[in-house]
Amino acid sequence: ALKEIVEWKLRDAESDYFNLTEVKIAKSLKTHQSPLVFPSQEDSSIPDSYLRHFEKLMQVQVELDGFLSRCVTPFCFEDECEYYLDGERLEMRKYTFVEQRAWELNGKKQNLIDGYWVMRGGLEFKDRGLDKQLIGSVENHEDNQIAYIKSLGAYLQLSDVYGIDNVIQTDNGLKVDVHQVLLSLELMIAFYNKDFILVFAKNLHETGDWKTSLGLLALSGLIDPNNPQGRFPITFCNWKQKAKNIVGWTVSKDFPKGNINAAEAILDFWSLDCKKWSAQLKANNNDNIPQLTERPIFKLGNYCVQLPWMMAGQLTSVNVINTLRRFANKRPEIRSETQRIETNLGIQFKKRGFTVIVGYEPDKSDDFNPGEIDLICALDNTVIVVEVKSTYRRTSKREAIRYKHATLRKAGKQIQRKTEAVKYLLVANETFRKQLGINKTELSNVVGWIADTSLEYDHEYFNGYLKISVEELHVALRDEANMLVDFIESKTQSKEHNATETTLYPKGFSVGALLRAIQESKIWPI
Repeated sequence: ALKEIVEWKLRDAESDYFNLTEVKIAKSLKTHQSPLVFPSQEDSSIPDSYLRHFEKLMQVQVELDGFLSRCVTPFCFEDECEYYLDGERLEMRKYTFVEQRAWELNGKKQNLIDGYWVMRGGLEFKDRGLDKQLIGSVENHEDNQIAYIKSLGAYLQLSDVYGIDNVIQTDNGLKVDVHQVLLSLELMIAFYNKDFILVFAKNLHETGDWKTSLGLLALSGLIDPNNPQGRFPITFCNWKQKAKNIVGWTVSKDFPKGNINAAEAILDFWSLDCKKWSAQLKANNNDNIPQLTERPIFKLGNYCVQLPWMMAGQLTSVNVINTLRRFANKRPEIRSETQRIETNLGIQFKKRGFTVIVGYEPDKSDDFNPGEIDLICALDNTVIVVEVKSTYRRTSKREAIRYKHATLRKAGKQIQRKTEAVKYLLVANETFRKQLGINKTELSNVVGWIADTSLEYDHEYFNGYLKISVEELHVALRDEANMLVDFIESKTQSKEHNATETTLYPKGFSVGALLRAIQESKIWPI
């Protein structure tokens, strides 16, 4: 809802809006924010009026978004919905609730996958010996450890599943280290949670009044004798100063005191330039419109502006995935990243004894042109053909439904064509059979899968072929289903997060056991 309102504002914004100065900021704070944060005898009717209007605006936008998602999107896209008139009322009827249950199940799977990468990050953290090092100050050590673990998990996910290289380029052409990008945001999340959200929550519990709580939060930052800091509901900082503030996060062997160029590159990566965004909206260029939450540092002239409550709730890996795969999906690195996704998956199959061919292109003819086959994996007279799809994480049901119709249905036709091509080649092409280590006399079992980097419509069939996630294949091949943990649910229920030592293959790994684990969803503890 906030994104829609900001876009509406930016469509009519004049260029002068983006030329912030300290005088303009002070004037705005005095009018809109200070009377709410620091109540006094002065007249506060103006900011109170603005706040009431903004409340109503948010309520209307939320209601409109709800109407679109509950009514318009199902009417346009969902096959299981129909509308009918009941007297003068328009009513909606669903034939079954199978799709809704599947949607909710995929949400639970996503939480488990997120927990899996945190577990992987913890193991990597320990393997690097970082558990024996002090990270930052003593008082922030534990929070910094958690941030580091989460950043390592996200880094492994981006590398293994999305093929992201260890260095990427920002919009302005700056090179930036991926792990430093992830770590910087995780450290910001830790900072805003500890110094803003938790303090505000404590104040609110004690006072019961949100205005008083905000005032106490702001005051605690201003009177800090060691390092006075702004603790307002909206924070701002000069761009260059903000880069200097995060130089400490770029410390490495090569730069023991940090690197200002790396800090500026990190800041650039996470920033949403509101002036450019406004120009894009005015030009009706709706391709690759960024999400407000995915680039949570807003650039206004020479200042960067942040919303503490938004910073505290960031999903780091989702932000990077969507920034690179949706907002910057025309980067020259996309092709090499896609190839690495296939190669990484092929490596996991090889570790299990499969003979693997990546990116196989059969000879074309007038009646035979299946196109490039992403992965062909053979073991024990069974051949698995995999069509790999790499995309971003959708943030609405409308996006997911459009993806189903535009991409997954097409993928179903592609995998059918490629699976049939492999069956034909196994019979007609001796060189191909030898590449896979299959004898002519053997009757091969050929299985086709669609492997997608997203979980939308997981374990559904398209054109008769199973759609699964790339992450599920990694987990199954690594036999790490025991590391699928929902940290949010575990924390809510006050349970330990310790994964038990179990295996998907109690009788030993085999291609048949892998097929059963995938086709029967054995990796998912739900």
